[in-house]
Amino acid sequence: MSAAIRIHDGRFGYGTTVAAHVDLVIDVGEFVAVLGPNGSGKSTLVKGMLGVVDQLGGEVEWFGQPFAQADRSRVGYVPQRQTAAGPIPVTVSELVQSGRIGSTGWWRRQGANDRAAVRDAIEVVGLGDESDTPVNQLSGGQQRRAMVARGLASGADVLMLDEPLAGVDAASQTALADTLGTLAAAGTTIIIVLHELGPIFPLVTRIVHMNAGEITFDGPLSQAPMALLHLEHDDDPHGDDPHGGNYEPPSGIGLFGR
Repeated sequence: MSAAIRIHDGRFGYGTTVAAHVDLVIDVGEFVAVLGPNGSGKSTLVKGMLGVVDQLGGEVEWFGQPFAQADRSRVGYVPQRQTAAGPIPVTVSELVQSGRIGSTGWWRRQGANDRAAVRDAIEVVGLGDESDTPVNQLSGGQQRRAMVARGLASGADVLMLDEPLAGVDAASQTALADTLGTLAAAGTTIIIVLHELGPIFPLVTRIVHMNAGEITFDGPLSQAPMALLHLEHDDDPHGDDPHGGNYEPPSGIGLFGR
């Protein structure tokens, strides 16, 4: 397998504070669960891969290219606290269409291929009957699935999700797990930050466990100590971000790599 992402001596954080210091290689087609208690650096690691927190040292490559030169439209990202509903009412279809901007550019009118990508993404997450429904009328779990569809519509080869099961009912967790299983079977590389594996358990091929900003275990699920797979959620809403979730990077990227 070739590497989807390669991090050498990566140091990521906020201002001058290093919250994650890692060496990591994730190959194309892997399904990686990043585990660890709040404050362990797992969300910072994912954000560091995407350049949405400060890179304070080291090197990051995507698909063999330095981060600055990589095609970021190949990466879909669903952040932890982002919700699909906003002050301006949009339908599920309109929300998912916005995910195509990373691939087409805001200046180009979307065509038949774009509409097909949007339709397929909505079907994959099981919201085909809700295409014309305003997002703010969906349940929390359905909104999370709509956000996943937005990432898929971009044509992402890698899908990164930060705590997608948090605050989501059991039925929606199962539906999301089914969606991710379909994507993984089709070859999508998936990196998912979790406190507990839950219904994702059968899909995971690899565990990356973090504590105090460092990787403490990296290997197949079958070799992971059971203690790492059942972590207590401490309900800290800000994780390892000392800015309380309001940090703005000096040169951010869009929700899905643009």
